[in-house]
Amino acid sequence: MIADKTQKILIIDDETIIRQSFADHLEDLGYQVLTAENGRKGIEIIKREEPDLTLTDLRMPEMGGLEVIKHSMQLNPDTPIIVVSGAGRLGDAIQALRLGAWDYILKPIEDMSILEHQVKKALEKKILIQENKMYQENLEKMVQERTVELKEAKERTEQILNSIQSGVLVIDAKTHQITEVNPAAAEMIETEQNKIIGHKCYDFICPSEEGRCPITDLGQKTDNSECVLLTQDGKTKNIIKNIVLATLNGHEYLLESFIDITEHKKATEQIRLQLSRLDSLHTIDTKILTSKDLKTISGVILKETQKGLSVDAADILLFDPSLQSLRRVANIGFSSETMSYSLLRLGKGLAGKAALEQETVYVKNLQDEKELLEQTPELHKEKFITYWGVPLLVQGKIKGVLEIYHRASIAPNTEWFKFLDMLAGRAAIAIDNTSLFNVLQKSIIELRLAYNTTLEGWARALELRDMETVGHSRRVVELTTKLAARMGMDSSLMDHIRRGALLHDIGKMGIPDAILNKSSPLTDEEWKVMKQHPIYAYDMLKEIIFLKPALDIPYSHHERWDGTGYPLGMHGEAIPWAARIFAVVDVYDALTTDRPYRKAWPKEKVINYIRKQSNTHFDPQIVDAFIEMVTENDGV
Repeated sequence: MIADKTQKILIIDDETIIRQSFADHLEDLGYQVLTAENGRKGIEIIKREEPDLTLTDLRMPEMGGLEVIKHSMQLNPDTPIIVVSGAGRLGDAIQALRLGAWDYILKPIEDMSILEHQVKKALEKKILIQENKMYQENLEKMVQERTVELKEAKERTEQILNSIQSGVLVIDAKTHQITEVNPAAAEMIETEQNKIIGHKCYDFICPSEEGRCPITDLGQKTDNSECVLLTQDGKTKNIIKNIVLATLNGHEYLLESFIDITEHKKATEQIRLQLSRLDSLHTIDTKILTSKDLKTISGVILKETQKGLSVDAADILLFDPSLQSLRRVANIGFSSETMSYSLLRLGKGLAGKAALEQETVYVKNLQDEKELLEQTPELHKEKFITYWGVPLLVQGKIKGVLEIYHRASIAPNTEWFKFLDMLAGRAAIAIDNTSLFNVLQKSIIELRLAYNTTLEGWARALELRDMETVGHSRRVVELTTKLAARMGMDSSLMDHIRRGALLHDIGKMGIPDAILNKSSPLTDEEWKVMKQHPIYAYDMLKEIIFLKPALDIPYSHHERWDGTGYPLGMHGEAIPWAARIFAVVDVYDALTTDRPYRKAWPKEKVINYIRKQSNTHFDPQIVDAFIEMVTENDGV
């Protein structure tokens, strides 16, 4: 189509690529194109250039599309506006249409002919409306100015009536009988002109009660509104009508013009339905992402299925490969709480057939399925007519069946079936995801148990090497986790505390036996070697990802509050909290346990020693909490 080069189209979109692609395409069609990157600049162009059509996005900086529509309607309500947006929100689309937008196109536009068609249709509709208004103005002026030349005026009127595309009726204001009909009106009413003349206007248009005419009875000067046109055979069409009262030769007539907007209404309803279904899919996707409970997800899917497909009932059956059976996990819309079967063998019943053959099963009238109804009396009581059973497949493997029930015959269109396929796809993904999640969760638990068993094995191996510390690891783990919990440590971090305490001396694996098991005091050189064991622990464990959060205790439990510890000489709160807790527990267990070179100290003596080391060796707050814990009646 080659457009009228005088027609100007304004494109308002904050995405340069989209704005330019629309502009290039429309310029190739012969339109003059103006562009703006936001609503504020778009309004300035509307004021200055007065475009014939505006294409606008909704989500834009500085001023959004809804504000553009409001301002444009105030500046020139007859300028058509088409919303082109990828926002996909039903509320935005409805609000835009309420504010005055003529149409709504979803981005991305894969086929630019859609845009071309909508632009052409909007401009043609604008021309029709302008012609309609011009006709009303011209006709009234002609009637008033040419009453003396009635014959010429009538001929001129007939000529105009026959040439315009809007339907026009000339109606006697007193009798409401139709006196003139143009060809466009006859075509819309779907009968010949002479068969319309003489009828009352409310036989075809403005079907108000007699005596309730908005012009002659209710005193309105004009009537510009949307209503229904009745065709000769009783069908209805949506129209926009315009009525004015005019005087010809001293006699009053109603001049009624109208345009057919039936297709526009259908397109608007289709857009509304598509947006509603998009919203349903978004709701389902969100639930799949945020929940791992199959029953909860299935409930959401079935609710959106019932709403989006306009059906009475639906359910989801889960396939169990080990039993080769289907089990219902959720349903909606049934009057009875449960069906008679808990498990349905593969290949049995309608759902079993859909699962076995991996093909959709359709039944036009369930009441004809006598054997099925006898086996499931609850289903017979439901009085369902139409049935679909859709297999839920993931990579060619059956996961379950989505069943659709309705208590009347329905004739779905292509969009209905597309939406059904999308719903089935979501249901299959939900089943597969929850199954994978359960398998993964089980594997994680088994792996965690294996890790913990390995760590305990390392600790036992070290105790076997250093016979002085047998049982030490188990005791310090118990005391450390108890003290950490008492001091408010998050339970999610407790596994790291436990692992750190269990491996606190793992670095001693790198200390020679001659030093590790020496019964006499160590020399200065031997102490230097012994003090390397926290560094050995760090080097051994740092590459093990799941143990990194547990490194604080093996690496820093020999640091001292006053900064005289090792290996880094950290001071005060610079020492990791877990290491400060463990330092107190480690000394307590060492002093209350028999060693080859000394007997265990009495508990009271150990507590006094720890109290004296507060603020030099130990964190004072941790000392207070520890002493309170071990001196309680139910303490250690």
